[in-house]
Amino acid sequence: MSKLSETLLKEIDDNKLLVEDISYLDNYDKREISKILSSPTNKKWILKSFNKEYIDDEREIQFTVKNGKRILSVEFNLDFYELTNYIVDLCDDLGLPIKTGFEKNTNIQWIEIHLT
Repeated sequence: MSKLSETLLKEIDDNKLLVEDISYLDNYDKREISKILSSPTNKKWILKSFNKEYIDDEREIQFTVKNGKRILSVEFNLDFYELTNYIVDLCDDLGLPIKTGFEKNTNIQWIEIHLT
């Protein structure tokens, strides 16, 4: 495991990340996001953080590596603004430039994380 991975996981476990109200975000979701930022890979899962309010399809998050592992694309439900804040703050803390946007007609938030 890389030093960055260990640091990110320790911060999550110690609840020392200072971001907007994300206290109810599930640790599994936060940990997986940190792992993917540390070691970019394609991955899709059903978020545990929002299981009471949304059906599975609405809780899906997808990470896609693009452009030879230089860009990591993230797509998820536009309603999950806390998750947007968490990812943006985490990328900011790591010095990773991002580009964000949304598709209102499909209710999808997207974030492109530039890894190099």
